[in-house]
Amino acid sequence: MAARGYDLKLEQYARDYESDPEFIAEGLSTRVIEEMLRLLEQKGKNRSWLAEKMGVSRAHVSRMLKAPPNMTLLTIAKVAIALEVTPSVSLGVDVMPSDAAAGHQSDAQSSQMTARAHV
Repeated sequence: MAARGYDLKLEQYARDYESDPEFIAEGLSTRVIEEMLRLLEQKGKNRSWLAEKMGVSRAHVSRMLKAPPNMTLLTIAKVAIALEVTPSVSLGVDVMPSDAAAGHQSDAQSSQMTARAHV
């Protein structure tokens, strides 16, 4: 029975973090860093190459990889340009094409914030 109580506390702890902005930001930044590292590996490039392409020092790239929550959209855009990919940032709200074409948007749809940088 004690194990079940521990499981319930752990589940509540996890739910609490789902609405923590700092936890969410860290998760988003971690995903971007994982993608960066995967793309660098796929391209056979290293952090020094990325730093040169971004016009920053290798130390800057290292700091960026160690302090994920501080990554800005501008930094993500610079990384994307260097890696020749198109980044996308979304709040997870999709506008239905038929709704957008008809000019009808719900409150959730009108509050959509999608930033897309084309490289």
